[in-house]
Amino acid sequence: MSHQKQTEHHVRPYKLLAQTVGLLVCGFFLLFIIGEGIPDIIKGNGAGLILFLPFVLLPIAGYIITWFKEWQGAAVMVTGAILLLVYCVVKVDIKAGLIYCIPFFISGALFFLHIKKRSTLQHHK
Repeated sequence: MSHQKQTEHHVRPYKLLAQTVGLLVCGFFLLFIIGEGIPDIIKGNGAGLILFLPFVLLPIAGYIITWFKEWQGAAVMVTGAILLLVYCVVKVDIKAGLIYCIPFFISGALFFLHIKKRSTLQHHK
């Protein structure tokens, strides 16, 4: 097996895990926004959700960015997760903030772990 394939073999699971966790988290929030949030906003009952949307859409945007630029996307995801936590602690409660924040943070951290493993293996060439 060539060194390139060995390197890819060792770091690929981290990327797949990061992408899978990110997809599940983003999919859950997007389905919630489409299924519950938008109808509530249309009915006039979603004033709180309108303030919440930018904070949840930021880590989702970060996830999308990771498909093109991993480091920048992971940074946006983690930053968005932290801002989401701060928003929830201020407006809702810490428990909700942790429930919403942790999955995005884990996915972003997995992307950073993948990037670190990949660069470490590339420097050992």
